[in-house]
Amino acid sequence: MNTTKIWNVLLLVSLLSATAARSENRFFFSQETALTESSGNTLEVLCDSDELTLGFSYAIRYNPAELEITAVTNEGTAAAEADYFTGRIDQAGGRLGYGCVYDIEGIFDEKRLAAGTGHRLGIITFNTLLSQAAEPALRFEDTSFPPNIRVPVRNILTDGDGRSIVPSLEEGQIAVITAVPEITSIEGGSGEAGQVFQVSGRHLDREGLAVSVCGADAEFSLRADGETIDVTAPACENTGCVPVVISTVRGSDEAADGFCYNTPKTASVFLRGDADSDLSIELTDAVFVLNYLFTSGRQPGCMDAADIDNNSAIDLSDAIYVLNYLFIGGRVPPAPFEECGEDTDEDELACESYPDCP
Repeated sequence: MNTTKIWNVLLLVSLLSATAARSENRFFFSQETALTESSGNTLEVLCDSDELTLGFSYAIRYNPAELEITAVTNEGTAAAEADYFTGRIDQAGGRLGYGCVYDIEGIFDEKRLAAGTGHRLGIITFNTLLSQAAEPALRFEDTSFPPNIRVPVRNILTDGDGRSIVPSLEEGQIAVITAVPEITSIEGGSGEAGQVFQVSGRHLDREGLAVSVCGADAEFSLRADGETIDVTAPACENTGCVPVVISTVRGSDEAADGFCYNTPKTASVFLRGDADSDLSIELTDAVFVLNYLFTSGRQPGCMDAADIDNNSAIDLSDAIYVLNYLFIGGRVPPAPFEECGEDTDEDELACESYPDCP
């Protein structure tokens, strides 16, 4: 056997044998988030090393009921130029093992892994098999594959002298989330149909986004931040507060009183000039207004009725108006007059109480 082949054999053997650990070296995983029951996710196998290395190997255990490992590759990693990178995935057993030698031609001063932090040693592609949120774990653990059950794949680095270094091994966890949309706040959530209001939340930027208000589909647009939706309130037969529902392919969330439609102002039925609410127009109505204005008399139950000249205010002119009408043939009070009716003019005067008109 020539010298090159002997050296290659020794290097490969060193990848399978362990010596003392050095705290400056470690294997760990990237922190990743994946959706429940999703495919094509990736996770990085990472390494910190305190000196140049000529090769490495790692063995990983996981729960095959939670994750399905579909591939391990060195493309785009610190091992991309290595002459040798190969391994095996045992999905049924929930394990994998891979080894890398940078130079198998015996010229060990050209290809190597320099000392440094955060080296990517491999990229694991996986599918999540979980239907609920969880944090499945992955751990580095020496393991054997048949038929070579006596020669396990170890978690080691091989330095420039061909010695094996056992790094510290850190367990990794994948945050598997449902990504069901979640409403956190609603701004401007009251008004009439056509009002634009804002719904803020999490996981709104998922496929199939839809918004309903009062059980009807609403027009909307998702802002660039992916966390705020501008929603246009649709027409609704109901008044008061109604549900707002945000839906995606991942699920839905509801704010029970998400948007409040204004209650239409109910027109009051009264008789203009009847300030004392006795269903008649007479001298007592003028006296009632004067007492209210000047002697702290009772407030009219229907301010609209006491606004005899219909100028949207209660003042002396109202008492004079009704006196002129009653005693010197002054102008007839504005509608509703002679018979009870609704005030067709909008003003700030209320009609909180008035007897039922005959």
